[in-house]
Amino acid sequence: MAAHPAAPKRNLAFPAIGALMLLAGLGFGGLRLAFLLGSETAEGEVVEIVSLKPAGQSTRLGYPVVAFTTPAGERVRFTGSEGSSPAAYAVGERVTVRYRPEAPHEARLAGWGSLFGGHLLAIGLGLVFLWTGIKDPRTPPTA
Repeated sequence: MAAHPAAPKRNLAFPAIGALMLLAGLGFGGLRLAFLLGSETAEGEVVEIVSLKPAGQSTRLGYPVVAFTTPAGERVRFTGSEGSSPAAYAVGERVTVRYRPEAPHEARLAGWGSLFGGHLLAIGLGLVFLWTGIKDPRTPPTA
C-alpha cells in the first residue's frame, strides 16, 4: 500500500489578515449605515479645492471644501474625506451632502465612493485573502 504524501502546511497569515479586513470592513460599514439612517441630505457647493499631500504619498491630492446650509440656517463648511489627482470636483459644482442634524460639521459627500468605497474595498480584499488562505493548496489551478 502506497503512503499518502504529507499535506502541505497551511500558512494562517492570509486567512487571519482576510478575516480582520473583512471584519473591519463590515464593522465600519455598519457604522456608516447607522450614520446614513440618522442623517439628512442637503445640497452643497464646492467652494474650494485644497491641495494636500497625504502621509506616505509623493503626490498632492485635491480635496473638495463644501459649504451647505442646514434648515435651521446654520452655514457649514467641511473638507471631503477623499482626495484625488486631478481633483474630482470643480469649484462651483453642486453636490449632495449627508449630515446628522446634531453634528452638521461631520458631514460627508453623498456619493457611493465617499460613503462606502473604503469599506467595500476592505470587504473585497478580505474575501480574497480569506479565500486564498483557506483553499486547498493541493488543488491544481483550473484553466
